[in-house]
Amino acid sequence: MTVFNHFSRKQDMFYDLNGEAQADLLETLRRRDPDTRPIEALRLFAHQIVADQRPYLGIFDGSLKFSQTICDSETLKARARAIRDELAATVQMELEETEGWNRYDTDAHLAASLLVATWSVAVSSRMIT
Repeated sequence: MTVFNHFSRKQDMFYDLNGEAQADLLETLRRRDPDTRPIEALRLFAHQIVADQRPYLGIFDGSLKFSQTICDSETLKARARAIRDELAATVQMELEETEGWNRYDTDAHLAASLLVATWSVAVSSRMIT
């Protein structure tokens, strides 16, 4: 039972650094210069976390065993999709706030989904290579 004091579901143990990565990404959006577009802020963020060798970059290390474990588990794949969707919703809310868009703005939804999809493709392609 002590594991569930830290993780709401056992799949989250596999994605244990997800919260830190999401917090860093959102902080990047919040603290960016108003003249810096969100996509540029995230590009700079990607370069910075590589330079800093952030711990959550381990997912990008190309570990075949890690990616194979995800691919072999419907539960882990479902959790990855849920994390992606949660992140897109969070990024959408942040864009609505920082860009001054109306709540539930379809442009914010589209922009957030495209940003997260770009990161998902980068993760997937990095894990395959």
